[in-house]
Amino acid sequence: MLPYTRLNNIEIFGVPGGVEPWVWILWAIALIWVYVHYSKKEEDYNPKDNFKLFSFVFLGILIGGKIWYSIVTGSTLFSINGYVSFGMFLGGALGLISYLLFVKKARNLCSITREGDKIALGAGLVVFIIRIGCFLDGHMLGKVSNLPWSIYKAGASRHPVALYLALSGLLIFFVLLFFFREKKTDKNKFGKRFGAEVGLWFLLLYCFNRFWIEFLVIAHYDNDIENIYLGLNPSQWITLVIFIFIFIIIYSSYIKIKKNTCSLTSK
Repeated sequence: MLPYTRLNNIEIFGVPGGVEPWVWILWAIALIWVYVHYSKKEEDYNPKDNFKLFSFVFLGILIGGKIWYSIVTGSTLFSINGYVSFGMFLGGALGLISYLLFVKKARNLCSITREGDKIALGAGLVVFIIRIGCFLDGHMLGKVSNLPWSIYKAGASRHPVALYLALSGLLIFFVLLFFFREKKTDKNKFGKRFGAEVGLWFLLLYCFNRFWIEFLVIAHYDNDIENIYLGLNPSQWITLVIFIFIFIIIYSSYIKIKKNTCSLTSK
C-alpha cells in the first residue's frame, strides 16, 4: 500500500492556490501546444486565429463541464470548483463548431473535422492532467484493494482510480500519436484516413477505458455514493451508449472509406 495525503493547496513559482485552478492552466497549455504544433505544418496556418479558436473552445469546456456537474450533483452553476469530463468534451466540441461556423464561416465539413482532430490529439493529455489533479485533490473513491499500489483513503486500502484514469488518458495520447501520423510512408502504413477519425477514436478509447475502470469506483464526488442501475453506474451507461454509437460510425466510415475521404490538408 502506498502512502496518500490529500493536497488541498499547491504553490507553483511562489504563487499559492487550489489544485483545480493549476490543473486548468496546465492542461490548457498542453492542449494549445499540441494544436499549434500540428497547425504550424499547414500552409494556411494563421497564429492570429488561435486566440479566437481557444476562447470559444475553453468557454465551451467551462460551461459544458459546469452544467453537467450541476446536473449530477445539484450544486450551483456559479461555484468555481466542480466539472464533469463528459460535459467538458461536449462543451468544447460545441465551442469549436461555433467558432468555425460563425467566425471562420466554414462551410466544408472537412474544415471542421480537421480542426477537431488536431484538438483531439491533445485530449488524452488533458485527461491525464485532469485526473492527476483529481488524485491530488482527493476526488474519486475507489473500492477496497490489497494491491501493492493501493492507497489508504477513507479508512481503508483502496484502488487509486483517479490514477488509473490518468494513465488511461496518457495511453490514449500515445496511441493516437502513433496510429494517426500526419503523412503515410512506405514504412509507416498508419495515418488519418477520413475526417474526424482521430476525434472518434479518442472518444471510443476513452469510453472503453472509462467503462471498465468505473467498476472500481464507489463515488466520484465527496459525500456521494454512486447509484447503480442494472449493475452499472450512470457514467458506465453514458460511456456504453457513446461507445456503441461511435463504433458504428467508425465501422461504417471504414466501409465507405474509398468513396468519402477527408485529408489533413482538405479545406
